[in-house]
Amino acid sequence: METIKDRLRATSIYCHLPFCKSKCPYCDFNSIAIDDPRQLEEIEATYLDAVLRELKDISTDESILAVRQPPSSVYFGGGTPSLMSPRFFETLLSAIEDQVGRLDNTEITIEANPDSIDLNKLREYRKLGINRLSIGIQSLNDRDLKVLGRPHTAKEAIDAFKAARKAGFENISIDLIFALPDQSLGEWEAVLKEAASLEAEHISIYGLTIEEGTPFMASKERGEIKPSPEALEIEMYERAVEQLTKHGYTRYEISNFAMPSRESRHNSGYWTGRDYIGLGAGAHSYVSSPDFGKRYWNTSDVAEYITATARLERVAGQELLTKEEAMTEALMVGLRLTKGISIDDFKARFGVTPMELLDYEKLLSLNTLEVPEGQLRLTDKGILLSNEIFKTISP
Repeated sequence: METIKDRLRATSIYCHLPFCKSKCPYCDFNSIAIDDPRQLEEIEATYLDAVLRELKDISTDESILAVRQPPSSVYFGGGTPSLMSPRFFETLLSAIEDQVGRLDNTEITIEANPDSIDLNKLREYRKLGINRLSIGIQSLNDRDLKVLGRPHTAKEAIDAFKAARKAGFENISIDLIFALPDQSLGEWEAVLKEAASLEAEHISIYGLTIEEGTPFMASKERGEIKPSPEALEIEMYERAVEQLTKHGYTRYEISNFAMPSRESRHNSGYWTGRDYIGLGAGAHSYVSSPDFGKRYWNTSDVAEYITATARLERVAGQELLTKEEAMTEALMVGLRLTKGISIDDFKARFGVTPMELLDYEKLLSLNTLEVPEGQLRLTDKGILLSNEIFKTISP
Protein backbone atom coordinates (compact mmCIF):
# COMPACT_ATOMS: atom_id res chain seq x y z
CA MET A 1 0.00 0.00 0.00
CA GLU A 2 1.27 3.45 -0.90
CA THR A 3 2.13 5.62 2.08
CA ILE A 4 2.65 9.35 2.35
CA LYS A 5 6.40 8.75 2.25
CA ASP A 6 6.10 7.09 -1.13
CA ARG A 7 4.72 10.24 -2.70
CA LEU A 8 6.69 13.00 -4.36
CA ARG A 9 7.12 15.60 -1.65
CA ALA A 10 8.30 19.19 -1.35
CA THR A 11 10.28 19.23 -4.56
CA SER A 12 10.11 22.99 -5.16
CA ILE A 13 10.31 26.10 -3.03
CA TYR A 14 8.97 29.48 -4.12
CA CYS A 15 9.68 32.67 -2.18
CA HIS A 16 7.66 35.78 -2.98
CA LEU A 17 9.41 39.12 -2.59
CA PRO A 18 6.72 41.74 -3.30
CA PHE A 19 8.89 44.85 -3.42
CA CYS A 20 9.45 47.06 -6.48
CA LYS A 21 10.91 50.51 -7.10
CA SER A 22 7.70 51.40 -8.92
CA LYS A 23 4.52 49.64 -9.98
CA CYS A 24 4.11 49.09 -13.72
CA PRO A 25 0.70 50.24 -15.02
CA TYR A 26 -0.18 46.81 -16.46
CA CYS A 27 0.81 44.81 -13.36
CA ASP A 28 -1.75 43.17 -11.09
CA PHE A 29 0.75 41.02 -9.18
CA ASN A 30 1.03 41.18 -5.42
CA SER A 31 3.66 43.91 -5.17
CA ILE A 32 4.25 47.24 -3.47
CA ALA A 33 6.43 50.16 -4.55
CA ILE A 34 9.26 51.30 -2.28
CA ASP A 35 11.58 53.90 -3.80
CA ASP A 36 13.38 54.91 -0.58
CA PRO A 37 16.58 52.83 -0.19
CA ARG A 38 16.56 53.24 3.60
CA GLN A 39 12.97 52.08 3.87
CA LEU A 40 13.75 49.12 1.63
CA GLU A 41 16.70 48.15 3.81
CA GLU A 42 14.50 48.20 6.90
CA ILE A 43 11.69 46.16 5.36
CA GLU A 44 14.20 43.67 3.96
CA ALA A 45 15.47 42.82 7.45
CA THR A 46 11.97 42.52 8.89
CA TYR A 47 10.69 40.49 5.96
CA LEU A 48 13.68 38.13 6.08
CA ASP A 49 12.94 37.37 9.74
CA ALA A 50 9.33 36.59 8.85
CA VAL A 51 10.27 34.25 5.98
CA LEU A 52 12.79 32.46 8.22
CA ARG A 53 10.08 31.96 10.86
CA GLU A 54 7.73 30.56 8.24
CA LEU A 55 10.38 28.21 6.86
CA LYS A 56 11.17 26.91 10.35
CA ASP A 57 7.49 26.36 11.05
CA ILE A 58 7.05 24.47 7.76
CA SER A 59 10.14 22.34 8.33
CA THR A 60 8.55 20.89 11.48
CA ASP A 61 5.20 20.17 9.80
CA GLU A 62 5.08 16.43 9.06
CA SER A 63 2.05 16.83 6.80
CA ILE A 64 4.07 19.06 4.47
CA LEU A 65 7.61 17.76 4.68
CA ALA A 66 7.05 14.06 5.21
CA VAL A 67 10.40 13.24 3.66
CA ARG A 68 13.55 15.31 3.86
CA GLN A 69 15.01 15.58 0.38
CA PRO A 70 16.92 18.22 -1.57
CA PRO A 71 14.60 20.62 -3.38
CA SER A 72 14.55 20.26 -7.14
CA SER A 73 14.24 24.03 -7.50
CA VAL A 74 14.19 27.25 -5.52
CA TYR A 75 12.63 30.30 -7.14
CA PHE A 76 12.70 33.91 -5.93
CA GLY A 77 9.85 35.79 -7.60
CA GLY A 78 8.17 39.12 -7.14
CA GLY A 79 7.98 42.01 -7.22
CA THR A 80 11.62 42.62 -8.01
CA PRO A 81 13.68 40.13 -5.97
CA SER A 82 16.94 41.64 -7.23
CA LEU A 83 16.25 44.70 -5.07
CA MET A 84 17.22 42.53 -2.11
CA SER A 85 20.83 42.44 -0.96
CA PRO A 86 23.03 39.36 -1.48
CA ARG A 87 22.96 38.92 2.32
CA PHE A 88 19.20 38.31 2.19
CA PHE A 89 19.65 35.36 -0.17
CA GLU A 90 22.73 34.05 1.61
CA THR A 91 20.82 33.82 4.88
CA LEU A 92 17.70 32.29 3.36
CA LEU A 93 19.51 29.75 1.19
CA SER A 94 21.55 28.65 4.18
CA ALA A 95 18.34 28.14 6.17
CA ILE A 96 16.80 26.10 3.35
CA GLU A 97 19.85 23.84 3.29
CA ASP A 98 19.71 23.38 7.05
CA GLN A 99 15.98 22.71 7.28
CA VAL A 100 14.98 21.14 3.94
CA GLY A 101 17.99 19.71 2.11
CA ARG A 102 21.23 20.34 0.28
CA LEU A 103 21.12 22.58 -2.79
CA ASP A 104 24.07 21.11 -4.68
CA ASN A 105 21.99 20.05 -7.71
CA THR A 106 19.14 22.51 -7.30
CA GLU A 107 18.01 24.99 -9.93
CA ILE A 108 18.03 28.33 -8.07
CA THR A 109 16.39 31.21 -9.95
CA ILE A 110 16.12 34.87 -9.13
CA GLU A 111 13.95 37.33 -11.04
CA ALA A 112 15.55 40.67 -11.84
CA ASN A 113 14.82 43.93 -13.59
CA PRO A 114 17.60 45.50 -15.69
CA ASP A 115 17.69 48.64 -13.54
CA SER A 116 18.11 46.70 -10.28
CA ILE A 117 21.25 44.69 -11.08
CA ASP A 118 24.88 45.46 -11.74
CA LEU A 119 27.99 43.38 -12.24
CA ASN A 120 29.01 43.36 -8.57
CA LYS A 121 25.58 42.28 -7.31
CA LEU A 122 25.33 39.60 -9.99
CA ARG A 123 28.74 38.23 -9.04
CA GLU A 124 27.63 38.03 -5.43
CA TYR A 125 24.48 36.16 -6.43
CA ARG A 126 26.55 33.61 -8.39
CA LYS A 127 28.89 33.08 -5.44
CA LEU A 128 25.86 32.15 -3.37
CA GLY A 129 24.94 29.37 -5.78
CA ILE A 130 22.14 31.19 -7.60
CA ASN A 131 22.51 29.61 -11.03
CA ARG A 132 19.58 30.89 -13.07
CA LEU A 133 18.58 34.49 -13.77
CA SER A 134 15.20 35.58 -15.15
CA ILE A 135 15.38 39.15 -16.49
CA GLY A 136 12.19 41.15 -17.00
CA ILE A 137 13.26 42.85 -20.21
CA GLN A 138 9.67 42.94 -21.63
CA SER A 139 10.77 44.73 -24.82
CA LEU A 140 13.83 45.92 -26.70
CA ASN A 141 11.97 48.85 -28.20
CA ASP A 142 12.19 52.11 -26.23
CA ARG A 143 8.71 53.26 -27.23
CA ASP A 144 7.21 49.99 -26.03
CA LEU A 145 9.10 50.25 -22.75
CA LYS A 146 7.64 53.73 -22.16
CA VAL A 147 4.14 52.43 -22.91
CA LEU A 148 4.69 49.67 -20.35
CA GLY A 149 6.01 52.11 -17.77
CA ARG A 150 9.30 50.27 -17.51
CA PRO A 151 12.15 52.24 -15.85
CA HIS A 152 14.86 51.00 -18.20
CA THR A 153 15.82 51.47 -21.85
CA ALA A 154 16.53 48.80 -24.43
CA LYS A 155 20.27 49.51 -24.16
CA GLU A 156 20.16 49.15 -20.38
CA ALA A 157 18.40 45.81 -20.78
CA ILE A 158 21.09 44.55 -23.16
CA ASP A 159 23.83 45.85 -20.86
CA ALA A 160 22.23 44.03 -17.91
CA PHE A 161 22.16 40.80 -19.91
CA LYS A 162 25.84 41.18 -20.84
CA ALA A 163 26.71 41.89 -17.21
CA ALA A 164 24.98 38.67 -16.20
CA ARG A 165 27.08 36.73 -18.68
CA LYS A 166 30.22 38.41 -17.39
CA ALA A 167 29.23 37.51 -13.83
CA GLY A 168 29.12 33.85 -14.81
CA PHE A 169 25.43 33.15 -15.40
CA GLU A 170 25.15 30.35 -17.95
CA ASN A 171 21.37 29.94 -17.64
CA ILE A 172 19.46 33.15 -18.35
CA SER A 173 15.79 33.59 -19.16
CA ILE A 174 14.26 36.78 -20.55
CA ASP A 175 10.61 37.85 -20.58
CA LEU A 176 8.98 39.65 -23.51
CA ILE A 177 5.48 41.12 -23.84
CA PHE A 178 3.69 41.49 -27.17
CA ALA A 179 0.36 42.79 -28.48
CA LEU A 180 0.98 46.20 -26.95
CA PRO A 181 -1.19 49.22 -27.86
CA ASP A 182 -0.18 50.45 -31.34
CA GLN A 183 2.57 47.85 -31.67
CA SER A 184 3.05 46.65 -35.24
CA LEU A 185 3.98 43.17 -36.39
CA GLY A 186 7.24 44.55 -37.79
CA GLU A 187 8.18 46.15 -34.48
CA TRP A 188 7.51 42.89 -32.63
CA GLU A 189 9.55 40.93 -35.15
CA ALA A 190 12.47 43.32 -34.67
CA VAL A 191 12.28 42.77 -30.90
CA LEU A 192 12.28 39.00 -31.41
CA LYS A 193 15.33 39.10 -33.69
CA GLU A 194 17.31 41.25 -31.26
CA ALA A 195 16.26 39.12 -28.29
CA ALA A 196 17.27 35.93 -30.10
CA SER A 197 20.67 37.45 -30.93
CA LEU A 198 21.41 37.63 -27.19
CA GLU A 199 21.34 33.81 -27.12
CA ALA A 200 19.55 33.52 -23.80
CA GLU A 201 18.91 29.93 -22.78
CA HIS A 202 15.21 30.59 -22.23
CA ILE A 203 12.63 33.07 -23.53
CA SER A 204 9.09 33.60 -22.23
CA ILE A 205 6.57 35.55 -24.30
CA TYR A 206 3.25 36.88 -23.05
CA GLY A 207 0.45 38.66 -24.84
CA LEU A 208 -0.51 41.80 -22.92
CA THR A 209 -3.59 41.30 -20.79
CA ILE A 210 -5.28 44.42 -19.43
CA GLU A 211 -6.32 43.43 -15.90
CA GLU A 212 -9.04 44.86 -13.69
CA GLY A 213 -7.87 47.43 -11.17
CA THR A 214 -4.72 48.43 -13.04
CA PRO A 215 -3.91 51.87 -14.46
CA PHE A 216 -3.99 50.25 -17.90
CA MET A 217 -7.62 49.27 -17.38
CA ALA A 218 -8.46 52.84 -16.34
CA SER A 219 -6.72 54.12 -19.47
CA LYS A 220 -8.63 51.64 -21.61
CA GLU A 221 -11.95 52.71 -20.08
CA ARG A 222 -11.10 56.34 -20.84
CA GLY A 223 -10.32 55.42 -24.43
CA GLU A 224 -6.65 56.37 -24.10
CA ILE A 225 -5.34 52.94 -25.10
CA LYS A 226 -6.87 50.18 -27.17
CA PRO A 227 -6.11 46.47 -26.93
CA SER A 228 -4.31 44.94 -29.86
CA PRO A 229 -6.73 43.29 -32.35
CA GLU A 230 -7.06 39.55 -31.73
CA ALA A 231 -6.04 38.66 -35.26
CA LEU A 232 -2.84 40.69 -34.91
CA GLU A 233 -2.08 39.11 -31.53
CA ILE A 234 -2.39 35.65 -33.07
CA GLU A 235 -0.12 36.67 -35.94
CA MET A 236 2.44 38.02 -33.46
CA TYR A 237 2.39 34.76 -31.51
CA GLU A 238 2.84 32.70 -34.68
CA ARG A 239 5.70 34.94 -35.77
CA ALA A 240 7.38 34.42 -32.39
CA VAL A 241 7.14 30.64 -32.75
CA GLU A 242 8.59 30.89 -36.24
CA GLN A 243 11.46 33.20 -35.33
CA LEU A 244 12.47 31.51 -32.08
CA THR A 245 12.34 28.05 -33.63
CA LYS A 246 14.59 29.29 -36.43
CA HIS A 247 17.10 30.43 -33.81
CA GLY A 248 17.25 27.02 -32.11
CA TYR A 249 14.59 27.37 -29.42
CA THR A 250 11.99 24.69 -28.71
CA ARG A 251 8.51 25.65 -27.59
CA TYR A 252 7.89 23.33 -24.64
CA GLU A 253 4.94 25.24 -23.14
CA ILE A 254 2.48 27.64 -24.70
CA SER A 255 4.43 30.74 -23.65
CA ASN A 256 7.89 29.30 -23.04
CA PHE A 257 10.81 28.49 -25.32
CA ALA A 258 14.14 26.96 -24.39
CA MET A 259 17.42 25.82 -25.80
CA PRO A 260 17.99 22.04 -25.41
CA SER A 261 17.79 20.92 -21.76
CA ARG A 262 17.21 24.50 -20.57
CA GLU A 263 13.51 24.26 -19.75
CA SER A 264 12.57 25.89 -16.45
CA ARG A 265 12.70 23.09 -13.92
CA HIS A 266 10.71 25.11 -11.42
CA ASN A 267 7.82 26.11 -13.66
CA SER A 268 7.72 22.65 -15.19
CA GLY A 269 6.95 21.41 -11.70
CA TYR A 270 3.75 23.47 -11.66
CA TRP A 271 2.67 22.12 -15.04
CA THR A 272 3.32 18.50 -14.08
CA GLY A 273 1.71 18.62 -10.63
CA ARG A 274 4.75 18.41 -8.36
CA ASP A 275 4.48 19.54 -4.75
CA TYR A 276 5.71 23.03 -3.96
CA ILE A 277 6.10 25.20 -0.89
CA GLY A 278 5.40 28.93 -1.06
CA LEU A 279 7.11 31.34 1.32
CA GLY A 280 6.30 35.01 1.77
CA ALA A 281 3.31 37.33 1.52
CA GLY A 282 0.67 36.00 -0.84
CA ALA A 283 2.58 32.80 -1.64
CA HIS A 284 0.63 29.64 -2.42
CA SER A 285 1.61 26.05 -1.70
CA TYR A 286 0.43 22.66 -2.89
CA VAL A 287 0.94 19.17 -1.50
CA SER A 288 -0.35 16.09 -3.30
CA SER A 289 -1.92 14.42 -0.27
CA PRO A 290 -4.24 13.64 1.34
CA ASP A 291 -6.45 12.22 -1.40
CA PHE A 292 -6.31 14.62 -4.36
CA GLY A 293 -4.15 17.26 -2.72
CA LYS A 294 -4.29 20.30 -0.52
CA ARG A 295 -3.63 23.92 -1.38
CA TYR A 296 -2.93 26.64 1.17
CA TRP A 297 -1.87 30.26 0.98
CA ASN A 298 -0.54 33.20 2.97
CA THR A 299 -2.08 36.60 3.40
CA SER A 300 -0.96 38.95 0.63
CA ASP A 301 -0.61 41.97 2.93
CA VAL A 302 3.04 42.33 3.93
CA ALA A 303 2.37 43.79 7.39
CA GLU A 304 -0.23 41.10 8.15
CA TYR A 305 2.14 38.40 6.93
CA ILE A 306 4.94 39.60 9.22
CA THR A 307 2.58 39.73 12.18
CA ALA A 308 1.09 36.31 11.38
CA THR A 309 4.47 34.57 11.20
CA ALA A 310 5.36 36.04 14.59
CA ARG A 311 2.31 34.20 15.95
CA LEU A 312 3.13 31.10 13.85
CA GLU A 313 -0.15 31.61 12.00
CA ARG A 314 1.32 31.53 8.51
CA VAL A 315 -1.70 30.00 6.74
CA ALA A 316 -4.42 32.47 5.76
CA GLY A 317 -6.53 29.92 3.91
CA GLN A 318 -6.55 26.35 2.68
CA GLU A 319 -8.64 23.89 0.73
CA LEU A 320 -8.74 20.19 -0.01
CA LEU A 321 -9.12 19.58 -3.71
CA THR A 322 -11.97 17.41 -4.88
CA LYS A 323 -11.34 14.78 -7.52
CA GLU A 324 -13.15 16.95 -10.06
CA GLU A 325 -11.04 20.02 -9.22
CA ALA A 326 -7.81 18.04 -9.34
CA MET A 327 -8.70 16.45 -12.70
CA THR A 328 -9.65 19.77 -14.25
CA GLU A 329 -6.47 21.43 -13.03
CA ALA A 330 -4.24 18.56 -14.16
CA LEU A 331 -5.78 18.64 -17.63
CA MET A 332 -5.54 22.41 -18.02
CA VAL A 333 -1.94 22.76 -16.90
CA GLY A 334 -0.86 19.55 -18.61
CA LEU A 335 -2.22 20.65 -21.97
CA ARG A 336 -0.14 23.81 -21.74
CA LEU A 337 2.91 21.61 -22.29
CA THR A 338 3.59 20.84 -25.93
CA LYS A 339 4.35 17.22 -25.02
CA GLY A 340 0.87 17.04 -23.50
CA ILE A 341 -0.43 14.57 -20.92
CA SER A 342 0.32 10.88 -20.49
CA ILE A 343 -3.05 9.18 -20.90
CA ASP A 344 -1.96 6.17 -18.82
CA ASP A 345 -0.63 8.32 -15.96
CA PHE A 346 -3.81 10.41 -15.89
CA LYS A 347 -6.01 7.31 -15.80
CA ALA A 348 -3.89 5.70 -13.10
CA ARG A 349 -4.38 8.77 -10.90
CA PHE A 350 -8.04 9.54 -11.57
CA GLY A 351 -9.61 6.36 -12.95
CA VAL A 352 -10.68 8.08 -16.19
CA THR A 353 -8.85 9.21 -19.31
CA PRO A 354 -8.33 12.93 -19.97
CA MET A 355 -10.40 12.57 -23.16
CA GLU A 356 -13.49 11.90 -21.03
CA LEU A 357 -13.31 15.47 -19.70
CA LEU A 358 -13.43 16.97 -23.18
CA ASP A 359 -15.68 16.95 -26.21
CA TYR A 360 -12.95 14.77 -27.62
CA GLU A 361 -14.39 13.66 -30.97
CA LYS A 362 -15.39 17.21 -31.88
CA LEU A 363 -12.00 18.69 -30.89
CA LEU A 364 -10.26 15.90 -32.78
CA SER A 365 -12.32 16.60 -35.92
CA LEU A 366 -11.43 20.31 -35.63
CA ASN A 367 -7.72 19.37 -35.63
CA THR A 368 -7.15 20.94 -32.20
CA LEU A 369 -6.11 17.71 -30.42
CA GLU A 370 -3.87 14.80 -31.28
CA VAL A 371 -2.78 11.60 -29.53
CA PRO A 372 0.77 10.61 -30.49
CA GLU A 373 2.35 7.71 -28.58
CA GLY A 374 -0.10 7.71 -25.68
CA GLN A 375 0.06 11.47 -25.09
CA LEU A 376 -2.93 13.80 -25.37
CA ARG A 377 -1.77 17.18 -26.61
CA LEU A 378 -2.89 20.30 -28.40
CA THR A 379 -2.02 20.82 -32.05
CA ASP A 380 -0.66 24.18 -33.22
CA LYS A 381 -4.24 25.17 -34.00
CA GLY A 382 -5.32 23.94 -30.57
CA ILE A 383 -2.69 26.09 -28.87
CA LEU A 384 -4.14 29.17 -30.54
CA LEU A 385 -7.60 28.16 -29.29
CA SER A 386 -6.42 26.87 -25.91
CA ASN A 387 -8.37 29.38 -23.80
CA GLU A 388 -11.61 28.36 -25.51
CA ILE A 389 -10.78 24.66 -25.17
CA PHE A 390 -10.03 25.01 -21.46
CA LYS A 391 -13.47 26.56 -20.94
CA THR A 392 -15.10 23.39 -22.25
CA ILE A 393 -13.44 21.02 -19.74
CA SER A 394 -16.15 19.26 -17.75
CA PRO A 395 -15.30 16.53 -15.21
